[in-house]
Amino acid sequence: MRTVQQRLDDGSIVEANTGCRLWIKCGKSTGYGFIVVNGKNRYAHRVSYELAFGPIAKGLFVCHKCDTPSCIEPSHLFIGTAKENSDDSVKKFRNPFGEKNGNSHLTEQQVISIRADDRHPAILSRSYSVSRRTIELIKRGKSWDHLTTPICLKIWPRGLKAQRLKQVAANVGSALVDSLP
Repeated sequence: MRTVQQRLDDGSIVEANTGCRLWIKCGKSTGYGFIVVNGKNRYAHRVSYELAFGPIAKGLFVCHKCDTPSCIEPSHLFIGTAKENSDDSVKKFRNPFGEKNGNSHLTEQQVISIRADDRHPAILSRSYSVSRRTIELIKRGKSWDHLTTPICLKIWPRGLKAQRLKQVAANVGSALVDSLP
C-alpha cells in the first residue's frame, strides 16, 4: 500500500518556472486539490503541509505564498488566521476591487469626479444614487483607495474647494488635473 506522501508525489508535477508542485488529480473548480486520507476528502495542500511540518492548529488556514491554489509544495505554504489570509489576498490584489467588484455602483471616473467636486456629500449622494457615507469614504480616501493620489492624501481636508484641489494637483504633477472641474 502506498503512503500518503507517495500518493501526493504521484498526483503532482513540478512546474519548472515557479517551483510549484501542482496537484493534478481530483480538484475543485476553485483550483484547490483534494485527496482521500483515512476515508475522508482533505485539501491536498493541507495534507502536504501536515506531512512536512506537523499538525495544523484548529481554525488556522494553510495559505499559499505563490497564490496558486493547486500548489502543494510545502515551501510555498504558510499557516495563517482567516484575517491574515484575507489581508494577504488584499495585499496581493487578488480580490476584485473598484469597478471589478460586482457590488460597485460607481465607475473609477465617477469616483475621481466625486473627489474633485466641492458640493456637499448629501447633494453628491443624490446625484450618484449612493449613500452619503459612501461619498464621505471616497472623499477621505478610505474607499476606492486604489485610486488615491496625492490629491486626497488619505484624509479629506474639510472645506478644501475644487480650486484648491487644482492647485494641489498642479503642485504634485498629478495626471488628474485635466479631470478636475
